[in-house]
Amino acid sequence: MKRHCDEDGNVSAVHFLDDGCLVRIFSFLTPLPDRFNAARVCRRWHGLASDRRMWLRVDHSAVASLLQSPVFPTLQDAVSAAKPGDTILISSGVTHVSTNIYIDKPLCLLGEGLSPEDTLLLCPRGFER
Repeated sequence: MKRHCDEDGNVSAVHFLDDGCLVRIFSFLTPLPDRFNAARVCRRWHGLASDRRMWLRVDHSAVASLLQSPVFPTLQDAVSAAKPGDTILISSGVTHVSTNIYIDKPLCLLGEGLSPEDTLLLCPRGFER
């Protein structure tokens, strides 16, 4: 692995941290602008700053674990907990029924399935303001 040195030839200690440790550190950064800026440092940080372990998850059946990203039972709960720029992964195989979801920040909503039909989000009343 290529290490970047300062003007005296010293390698920064941050380059010796393993990927799991850096992902944990990045999880404390706000997605916009801090995590976005960290992703611009180098290729390694780019990959780690967008690691799936930092995504919020919506899954009715999942049990939260310290080793994975936060899990929420509803999309509204995940949206409420999300920071601007967060990614929310919506579990596949279940129909998610959500009414009156209000999203007032930039978020990325992703379906977990391999095809669009694998993740279904129903909003029966449509958009109301």
